[in-house]
Amino acid sequence: MSTGQVTPLEKPAFGRSYQTPYADAIRNRVGIATIAVGVISSYDDVNSLLLAGRADLCGVGRAHCRPAAAGR
Repeated sequence: MSTGQVTPLEKPAFGRSYQTPYADAIRNRVGIATIAVGVISSYDDVNSLLLAGRADLCGVGRAHCRPAAAGR
């Protein structure tokens, strides 16, 4: 679940797991599987979100990109 951020007018609160509330709301209100994204940077965060039932999967992108970028 991503909030888009495709225009300067969109200003979601940025921080750790900041888009998770959107995945949580859709998963639990509509009843469909969701993937949470948005500064999920540790496996502890992933496990907490999944065990709490806030998402079905988590996208962990930045944490995987850092080592590759540092080696350039």
